Amino acid sequence: MIQGRASSGPIAIGGLLAALALGAVALVWNLTKTSLYLDEAFSLHIAAYPLSTMLQLIVHNDAHPPLFYVLSHYLIELVHVPAERYRLFTAPCGLITIIATWAIARRLFGDAGAAVAALVTALAPGLLDADRVYRMYAPLAMLTAVSWWCLLRALDQDRARLTLAWSAYAACAIALPYIHYLGGLTIAAQCLFAAVDARRRWPVFAAAGLAVAAFIPWIGALTVQYANGGFAAGADFDLRLAPLQALLAGIPAAWMDRAFFVDGADAVIIAVVISGAWLARRTALPFMLVAAVLQIILTFALHKPLLFPRYLHQYVPAFAVCAAALIAALSATRVRVAAVALALSLLTTFAICDADMIFDPLYQRTDWYLVNNHIASLERSSDAMVFVQGFPVLVVGTYPAFAAHDQVAPASAGMLPEARAWIAARARDRIWYIENQYWYADPNRVLLRELAGERRVLDRWAEPRADAADAVTVILFDVVSPREPQRNRERGHGRL
Repeated sequence: MIQGRASSGPIAIGGLLAALALGAVALVWNLTKTSLYLDEAFSLHIAAYPLSTMLQLIVHNDAHPPLFYVLSHYLIELVHVPAERYRLFTAPCGLITIIATWAIARRLFGDAGAAVAALVTALAPGLLDADRVYRMYAPLAMLTAVSWWCLLRALDQDRARLTLAWSAYAACAIALPYIHYLGGLTIAAQCLFAAVDARRRWPVFAAAGLAVAAFIPWIGALTVQYANGGFAAGADFDLRLAPLQALLAGIPAAWMDRAFFVDGADAVIIAVVISGAWLARRTALPFMLVAAVLQIILTFALHKPLLFPRYLHQYVPAFAVCAAALIAALSATRVRVAAVALALSLLTTFAICDADMIFDPLYQRTDWYLVNNHIASLERSSDAMVFVQGFPVLVVGTYPAFAAHDQVAPASAGMLPEARAWIAARARDRIWYIENQYWYADPNRVLLRELAGERRVLDRWAEPRADAADAVTVILFDVVSPREPQRNRERGHGRL
């Protein structure tokens, strides 16, 4: 078992500074260059409403708690910048996560462990991907790491600073379930940690009690939102991808095409986690992973896809600490070369994925500016537009190529009849068909097949992406030919 050893030597400080420098560059590089992502647009759209209206919209149209939206609401009132620049306000959460993870590892494993944990956290592509998006996942990861940091600090503080340390922990505990419901699992895991030495760690229970009390006013809203939860992942989401994609983003397509890559990568990730937790079994580290175990249990108990990768990013710092534990243990043996090999393998893999995600558009999210530019080159004022699914309208609604056109944007299969009638009423208009994440609104591509069955294709353009959720297909359909009998079109609708 690894013995904890606090240190502030040059290796620890140097590792932290290197991690912060690398993390800062990776976080801000071209951060505001691309258009809003769908979820970012939704966040800013909801947050722009008056507070009471916003809360009602969250309750009935979302599946997340209100704190991130409330903070965004006041941020929008105070700071007026282009929408993409709001990322600059959540990106620093990634730097705080690095510091907190470094501090946790320093208390448990000393200088080398702290340096490794900081570097792994800074370069972990999955976490970096979350930190570069204006959404609640970067604050969630930050609060998760900071709460454990505050807890460990409170346990070894002198009496003069106990109140401050426990107050900071309590603030994190209250905020966690309000920033994301899964944050409550971290509090549950910390209560289990406190139960091992309840006489000394009883303030954890007090903080948890405050968190529960603070959450009571929102419980009614949660019961309404529950039905809306679980749609981020499709029904066919492969659970084998959860560990891999939670840790990595920007994975080279050539790697994913190799047989057994996913299973092999999952095996390595799980082996690092189990080994690190065992080596540090008398520390807080195993309890940092308990929340993930609870999340796995709830996934099957509630039949909700709680293992979708972005719901797991908050555990990346715990993985980093596990890697630090394993590398620290190996470095103290005769096979210390294995420690170097493991550290280099992790950091090199992360760097490759980070480079893909930052520099290669194939591994980035949709850039709706490119879609706008293509449509603007061919549009006519009389053109109409069909979005499948409908949420891109929140992004492109004010873009020049879209703003002046009639639009229909089905967001669910229940809206397809209205969209079909809308299209049928515009037989004399050219139709732009813009497809992104069609499986939510039109999984059988009914609209596309009907348009292709009665109209000639004038132009086809695609924005390819490694992740199908970020790919966009744009097709320009001509007017309905007057020579085509109306009855044929009606018969075509009947077959669908």
